[in-house]
Amino acid sequence: MDLERFLTAQAPVMTQVMAELQAGHKQSHWMWFVFPQLKALGHSATAKFYGLEDLAEALAYLAHPVLGARLLEPVQSLFMGYVAPQRQWMQGAHRKPH
Repeated sequence: MDLERFLTAQAPVMTQVMAELQAGHKQSHWMWFVFPQLKALGHSATAKFYGLEDLAEALAYLAHPVLGARLLEPVQSLFMGYVAPQRQWMQGAHRKPH
């Protein structure tokens, strides 16, 4: 398993990725190597290059000390930017008089 392709691709763009996620507007091209999918699901050459071969490679990606952290950080950012505010809104909704 060669996960180096992800490290190489992510290194120069992770600051930009986080800025775009926090702004709520994706502007550059990084989806393939920040949120990889299974290779079998990809159609483009880029999607296939960065596609994960199987469950074993996906688990290795997640267990990798750098790649796993680089996956969790944007996922947490998305959660906090979308899910958490929605949850706060819903929690307040049940307290309003009808």
